[in-house]
Amino acid sequence: MSAPLRILVADDHGPFRAMLKSFLGAQGAEVVECRNGREALHRFGELAPDWVLMDIEMPVLDGLAATRQLMAGSPRARVVILTQHNDDQSRAAAREAGACAFLPKDEFELLTAMLFPTQTHSVLVDKTQTTQLTTIISPAIQSADVGLDPSPKPKNL
Repeated sequence: MSAPLRILVADDHGPFRAMLKSFLGAQGAEVVECRNGREALHRFGELAPDWVLMDIEMPVLDGLAATRQLMAGSPRARVVILTQHNDDQSRAAAREAGACAFLPKDEFELLTAMLFPTQTHSVLVDKTQTTQLTTIISPAIQSADVGLDPSPKPKNL
């Protein structure tokens, strides 16, 4: 049996973090919560997570600045910007910071297909959701433009 997927969630909204922890934990992931970008940078060094889910607006250090710093020190890190903002400027800023994907918070359920690509997902229950998955998640996973290397990274980097 393989080790559980380790996911670091950085968001200043406690109820949203708790909901993500429950949602992703139900998929078998080990989820660690952080309240701001500085805490996320510190915990990333301790945990070497498989994925980082980063909000943009946080106190102490915002998600874009934290992503830039994280990518400068760990260029193979996989950061998904998960935010309430859903505009071209935010998407461009996330890409420039080094994030491999961008997902609005109101579409968080699509994370399962991105983070657990080999599992069957109960989230995909109708054609509309399958279309959303194809148009939102697939480009993030397949496009060299976002810089995602979907192969698992070594745990001891």
